[in-house]
Amino acid sequence: MSYCLEKVSKGFVSGRRELTVLREVSLELGGEVPTVIQGASGSGKTTLLNLLGGLDAPSAGRVLWRGEDLGGMSRVAAARWRNKQVGFVFQSYQLMPQLNALENVLLPGWLGRRNAEERARELLGQVGLGERLDHLPRELSGGEQQRVAIARALIQDPAVLLADEPTGNLDAENSEAILHLLLDLTAQTKKVFILVTHDDSIANRFTQRYLLRDGELKVAGT
Repeated sequence: MSYCLEKVSKGFVSGRRELTVLREVSLELGGEVPTVIQGASGSGKTTLLNLLGGLDAPSAGRVLWRGEDLGGMSRVAAARWRNKQVGFVFQSYQLMPQLNALENVLLPGWLGRRNAEERARELLGQVGLGERLDHLPRELSGGEQQRVAIARALIQDPAVLLADEPTGNLDAENSEAILHLLLDLTAQTKKVFILVTHDDSIANRFTQRYLLRDGELKVAGT
């Protein structure tokens, strides 16, 4: 298995109170089956995704990637691991407004990958934006901006793609197109693909489904 969560808990301090978001979550994820984690707003989905991506550390328990404890990495090692192994797709796109589509996709590649521009052009072609390389984010629709974000997430050819409500800002037609694109691209490259959502219509497209509720993670339907 690629990921193993061992009794992972996560809490935050709010004023004088400590809020527990995740409670002893244990889970094994990996292989070629796309995974969806479903939960209501505020259920801890993004927190869990940040733990899987090494952006945050658990309050208790361990997050293991192929047997290595992410919490045991130095900041430099963790940043290097994220850059090489993980691609992130966010609801809000998070594109740099002053950079065009090609330059936005190139951002992770500028951190050390050769021939990044050739790869960026190829990816933008795959997501249907081969003719929009020079366009700034404000010149692109929401669906097109998310396609740029997907290409950016894949520029380093990561082993893992983590998507946080990637269709949340899109209409139904664009949501369907983006979801199909994500599933297709990750299937072609056999990446670990984990998506979090509150939307039943999105979650129903996945065969491997988990439900996050009250800090606990369970197989959907159990």
